[in-house]
Amino acid sequence: MLAVPVEQINELILASRAGRLQLALRPVGDDAVPDATLFAKRGTVLPTRADLSPAQRDALLTGPNRAYAGDSLVQLEGATPAARAPASRVATPSGGGGGGRTVEIVRGDKSERVRY
Repeated sequence: MLAVPVEQINELILASRAGRLQLALRPVGDDAVPDATLFAKRGTVLPTRADLSPAQRDALLTGPNRAYAGDSLVQLEGATPAARAPASRVATPSGGGGGGRTVEIVRGDKSERVRY
């Protein structure tokens, strides 16, 4: 079992889904943490409502609300959209109808994409 603060579950889930999860043991007594104020603030996946009071805006910064709002893998990779080269789409023959749509099926710890 791995216990992480609520504020960090988005990073953990995205890393595990992307196959880039690395865990490391820290020495006893190593309580150092990064100063998040030194870095650019990441946005959330879910937009916030425009009619929030100042108290509600402060509540957006708490761990459970940040976790609910979500993070995107693009933000965690650190590359800006301008720095990325646009991916070229290669036409591939489809193996049947359906227009190339897929659905992700998750069973336990395994997931697969199935065309329909």
